[in-house]
Amino acid sequence: MKYQSKLVLYSALYIAFPGALLFLGLTILKMDGFRPEDRIMIAILIFLSSLVGICAFVITRFDRQAGMLEKATRRIAEGDLDYHLVARGDDEFSQVTRSFERMRISLKEEQSKRFRFLMAVSHDLKTPLTSIKGYVEALQDGFADNMEDRQNYLRILKEKSDVLEDRIKELIEFVKTETGDWRLRAERIYLEAYFNDLMDTFTHDTRILKRKFNSSLVIPAGSYVEADETLLNRVFENLMGNAIRYTQEGDSIGLDVRVQGKTLVVSINDTGIGIAADDLPHIYDPFYRGTHSRREAGHGLGLSTVKNIIRSHDWRIECFSKEGKGTEFLIHLAPFFIEN
Repeated sequence: MKYQSKLVLYSALYIAFPGALLFLGLTILKMDGFRPEDRIMIAILIFLSSLVGICAFVITRFDRQAGMLEKATRRIAEGDLDYHLVARGDDEFSQVTRSFERMRISLKEEQSKRFRFLMAVSHDLKTPLTSIKGYVEALQDGFADNMEDRQNYLRILKEKSDVLEDRIKELIEFVKTETGDWRLRAERIYLEAYFNDLMDTFTHDTRILKRKFNSSLVIPAGSYVEADETLLNRVFENLMGNAIRYTQEGDSIGLDVRVQGKTLVVSINDTGIGIAADDLPHIYDPFYRGTHSRREAGHGLGLSTVKNIIRSHDWRIECFSKEGKGTEFLIHLAPFFIEN
């Protein structure tokens, strides 16, 4: 508060002083007895004084706004993401203030997202651990008093342990894609051979599950990308797995690969139950369970991992869906290369 009071006082002085000097100069110029050169000197003095006053006012305002930004930056650095600035006007500092406010909101949303992620991880790991602990205590307390019951309890413990192991592995893979460790294993993948193999696999999978499968591949010969093939397989296995899971017998699933401009576009589409409009903005959130997926097996990391793999490769993914009509995922592979 003291700092702002001083700025107000200095601003008043910087404006009042040249203002008083300007008034005095104009009064003197009205007097008789001054030579032309004296009047010129007085006019120059009035002009310079006014210029000094204006510059002082601008510098003071600049200093005040810089001080506000410095204070806000310090508060944000200390973890106070609720501290916000109000931008007034449309000058450069106001634009910087608005950018700063957008950054603050983004950081707060990211903090909230990470908090929800940690809570979801804790819950997802605690569930099988609680079951394992319960069965171990039952064995210790002698509830399984014959060999058949003990074998049954041990079988359930093994299943729960496998679930826990799978979740830990999925979390590790999710973190790897989040941090970009895939780049250590990037290799050249020729897309024509890759997608032909993928289409053959999905043709058999959908035939067994009585889905209609349509595919098309129209790309230049020798097309390739630099990527991790294992992670790329996870992307398409997840998306095709979802397409199969959320369709019924007789529904159609498509895999189409084509070139649009300088981008190679992969479409995975189906005529299944679709995604609810309220769920669509959250499908890539870790551990998010949509309306139609709450009764399904899984940990809610599939699409999050897909998004991280795509983003880590500097590619882009889009989703279009209408409940009751079906879903389409579009993966934009750019850049892709053509071998001469």
